[in-house]
Amino acid sequence: MKALAAALMIGLMMFASSAGAQGVLNQLGGWRGGSTHEAVRPEVACKRFETTLEMRNIDAWGAFEVVPDRPPVRADLAEAALQRLGGTRLVMAADAALLRKDLVEAGRDDVRRIVRNARLGSPAAVTIDGDTIRFRPRDGIDAAAISSAFATLTEGPVPQLASPNIADQIVAGGVVTFTVPDQAVEERRRRGLHVSMRLVEHRLGMLGNESPLVRDLGDGRILVVIPGLQDPDQLLQLVPSRARLAFRAADLRAEPCDPSGSPSPEVEVLGSVGHKGSLVVQKRVAVAGDDVAVAMVVRKPGTDEHAVVLQFSANGNRRLTEFAKENVGQALAFVLDDEIIAAPVIREPITGAAVVLTGGLNFDRARDLVWLVYAAAWPAPLAVVEKQIVAPGSR
Repeated sequence: MKALAAALMIGLMMFASSAGAQGVLNQLGGWRGGSTHEAVRPEVACKRFETTLEMRNIDAWGAFEVVPDRPPVRADLAEAALQRLGGTRLVMAADAALLRKDLVEAGRDDVRRIVRNARLGSPAAVTIDGDTIRFRPRDGIDAAAISSAFATLTEGPVPQLASPNIADQIVAGGVVTFTVPDQAVEERRRRGLHVSMRLVEHRLGMLGNESPLVRDLGDGRILVVIPGLQDPDQLLQLVPSRARLAFRAADLRAEPCDPSGSPSPEVEVLGSVGHKGSLVVQKRVAVAGDDVAVAMVVRKPGTDEHAVVLQFSANGNRRLTEFAKENVGQALAFVLDDEIIAAPVIREPITGAAVVLTGGLNFDRARDLVWLVYAAAWPAPLAVVEKQIVAPGSR
């Protein structure tokens, strides 16, 4: 477990790469309706999407090594390029209020799931009042049983939720309240800031500027230096609002354009990023994209055989485990907004929190898949809190 945690922490720090950035830019433009988007030809829309990817458990972390990131740009080189070429210096920060709001809403959803699974009352009785989650359990349930049911949320080194003594609350008025601890907000902000920095670096790689710099200022803000870029809106346009990623069952045998009749109302036909074909996909979500905690590129030592590792949250792992147990040999479509970015075949029941995707991946393809997954993982919108435009040749 220590090796796994260390590898995942290293992976968080090793995402960005400028090589092949135009390919990802084209893909991002496609699912965002940008200038690279083209109408899909009917013969492509009716062609079945072919997948070579397979999903398995990670049996031994020693079989993989994390692919190292490109060397960071030195601050002095970035500043020298900024003075020579002109450009933009930005200070950006995540929206802390929106981050807390997201955590409160996620906490409400977790409480509702526990209420439903433990039969503590009606999930509809779980509500949000400001920053507080409120729940009234049904009469007759032992307070100790309620406390035990919520232990996964309220205990641990960084509890997701905090609640005063539940037994006392039930005696006092029958309503149990939860709040998001400041420690949980800070931990999510800290981890989210690393992801945000890697995403900004990647967007800068798309723009192709000389010696861009992204640096953590240590106070919840990041410094972004972009030599040669006089219009920072070009960068901000590449930092879109969070996309929607979902994992849904796909039928690799069904014809996308079946002439025999209309498909079931429970399924739909979705195209793929890059217009590589279409698949018949269940409308029901098997695992939410928000449940991806970490995505990273790895490879087998001494080879060019790359893979993608995904780690899921506790809830995501539970849902993936349940889905995989009943669907070994079936495909799980990764749907970003309304397009398929991958559809690995599940080769065995999933028993751990992390899975590995293999099958003909080189570094570029593996990295592109990681970044498309992370397009939906932006922790909170980044706001520009300081902006300076530097003219060429300034001192």
